[in-house]
Amino acid sequence: MTEYEIWELYNNSMEGLWNLLQFFSSVSFGYLALGVIAIKRMNILSVLVLSGLYIAFTMQILEALGIVHGEASAHVESMKLLSETIGLQTPSSIQMSTVDLSEGYAGPIAIFGTFIVAILSLPYQYWRSQRENT
Repeated sequence: MTEYEIWELYNNSMEGLWNLLQFFSSVSFGYLALGVIAIKRMNILSVLVLSGLYIAFTMQILEALGIVHGEASAHVESMKLLSETIGLQTPSSIQMSTVDLSEGYAGPIAIFGTFIVAILSLPYQYWRSQRENT
């Protein structure tokens, strides 16, 4: 495999990662908006079902993110192995050797924070609307 092909695969993996994060953010926003817009028409069963679906969706997204992250890590290792095999440090291999996908906690913290806020928001909005009705 050539250096260009490894870069192409790596970029595709990172684009897939970004698309998954955007999809997660969009669904989370919809879930939060539902708690504000339609909460007066919901009952406890619909709140529980929607919360369960959101939890299942989040688990599926986390699994997909793990797979894509593993692919990206494999591409980084392939680039390092290629540069060691040919014994030549090209600018691309030097740049790829500085990539460390295990560092950086901002992404997982953002996903976890979004999940916690979203999963607590709908039941809270429901509780608040029921309290206002009494």
